[in-house]
Amino acid sequence: MQGNPGTGAIACASCHRVQGTPAGGVSGPDLSFFGTRRTLGAGMWEAMSPEHWAEPQAAAALHAWIKHSPKVKPGSLMPTYDGSTYVVDGKSIQGGRLTDGEIDDIAAYLRSLRLPDEADYWQGSPVHGTNTTAGGSQ
Repeated sequence: MQGNPGTGAIACASCHRVQGTPAGGVSGPDLSFFGTRRTLGAGMWEAMSPEHWAEPQAAAALHAWIKHSPKVKPGSLMPTYDGSTYVVDGKSIQGGRLTDGEIDDIAAYLRSLRLPDEADYWQGSPVHGTNTTAGGSQ
């Protein structure tokens, strides 16, 4: 969750919180139990299996989200990590650059952040669809 100055990558922890770690950001969603969640992008994408993020389609959606969130969901405030520019409040910002392997490592870490089974309120809940459209940021 640390930044990489050589690539221009901003530390995830500057915006996101992960309980029990130094990641204490408050402007982005709390990622503490990301692996238990079934949605990405404020419900824009929904995992279709009990395995959540392990299925190939879900892994691809998560990878694309980390790599270039504003392309996946216009208006997202998350930086890009494919080296492209993105716009926040009318201002163009140069994104960082991470390799696909680095993005896959971040995605694997996020998938590992899970609620204990007894606290997983999604367990046994049916899932309704993918690629739905929802409002909101990130």
